[in-house]
Amino acid sequence: MKARKLSMDGFSIKVLGILLMVLDHIHEELLPLGIPTWFNMLGRIVAPLFLFLSVEGFVHTHDRKRYLWRLLIGFWIMSLGSFVLQMWLPVDGGRLGLLNNIFGTLFLGVFAMLGISKITDGRRDHNRHLIWQGIGILSLEVLLSVIGTAILFVPESMRVAAARVSQFIPNLFTTEGGPLFVLLAIFFYLFRNNRMGQILSLVVIAIIFTGFNFQGLFSTNYSWMMVGAIIPIALYNGQRGRSDKWFFYIFYPTHIWALYLIAYGLHLTGY
Repeated sequence: MKARKLSMDGFSIKVLGILLMVLDHIHEELLPLGIPTWFNMLGRIVAPLFLFLSVEGFVHTHDRKRYLWRLLIGFWIMSLGSFVLQMWLPVDGGRLGLLNNIFGTLFLGVFAMLGISKITDGRRDHNRHLIWQGIGILSLEVLLSVIGTAILFVPESMRVAAARVSQFIPNLFTTEGGPLFVLLAIFFYLFRNNRMGQILSLVVIAIIFTGFNFQGLFSTNYSWMMVGAIIPIALYNGQRGRSDKWFFYIFYPTHIWALYLIAYGLHLTGY
């Protein structure tokens, strides 16, 4: 009997990402309970997996604008819900912050993919209008990020309000993972037909995340462990698998807020 080749479809990768994400957030939000660091180490794999899947989603969706709107609305809901929770139910005097919002990172990555795809299509079809559309999209992403960061440097009397406004504008410089995660999404897209190119891109970004400081790689400086995502990415068989369009959009904020409420209910301190 011929042995079955080990592979993973999109749904399997998503389930793996969700399980590791929960471990990561348990460590982050319930840290005073003595949650081990390896929960967080395993969590480094999560973002690259979802960035990888966002490329598959963008390439195969029937409505790219709707896909972008779902990510943006998810970002807004997550920002608002986290803001309200922290304001009404502060944990440890406000020391536990709800900064997680991968929707913003995914939105910026997919928005950049849209710009690149228009430039690519325009060059192929010799359509200058499409090329300029693509350039405009990429420029807009950078411009809004610069403006969103600049408003944080307003006079002190307006700084709190400016910070709140910036929370609702996806920003390359303040989003989860920062510009490097958005760049990784772009590389995943550019090398979407070259799995080795995607893997090498992940390795390069992981090395950059060390800050080229190779001390404490297994104790404090372990963001490089995102390279663990190479395994499921290499095993991806190109199949979507089971459809669960809305599960991640609902589960992601819900489990983070639930863990926060547990921390609040237990009156945890020492973050």
